[in-house]
Amino acid sequence: MQGSILALVAAVAPLPPGVVAQIDGSAPVTKAKFEHWLHVAAVSRGDKKAPRPGAKHYPALRDQTLEFLISARWIQGEARERHISLTRAQVVAEYRRTKRSSFKSQREFKTFLRKSGMTIDDVLFRVRIDMSSNAVRRSVVAGKTGDARQKALDDFVAAFRDKWLARTSCADGYVTDDCGG
Repeated sequence: MQGSILALVAAVAPLPPGVVAQIDGSAPVTKAKFEHWLHVAAVSRGDKKAPRPGAKHYPALRDQTLEFLISARWIQGEARERHISLTRAQVVAEYRRTKRSSFKSQREFKTFLRKSGMTIDDVLFRVRIDMSSNAVRRSVVAGKTGDARQKALDDFVAAFRDKWLARTSCADGYVTDDCGG
């Protein structure tokens, strides 16, 4: 499968400089955004900084980071196509609820931010993606009960990746299984 994906990517025109992935209908994943989230992934696993290309752990962290950023764009795209939108106020309210239930104090939250490498904006982004994903799931199963509900969800999941994979391109050096042509 990897070979067929690489062949598809090779047939696509190169992406603009500074862009590592482009998903149809969404803002591109820039190199700066990728490097930021690569740093977050590295710090979250206990490293002081992100590995450089060629380093032992770079390919795994590169793929993990790209999969996160690409799937986030896919979820946002699916939500947009289903006319699901979230206001900043809704996201902030959920962020505050989650923060209160997850951390006993502001100090504990700041320790989390430091150890995870994330900023408050990063946490808000993750909350938005989680909320969008949940809203898409609710949309898929709306009006269905029992086995029909599970079948609708299974059918959606089976088609979702292929649909968005076909709309995704990655730059050389950033190709993963989540890149299509």
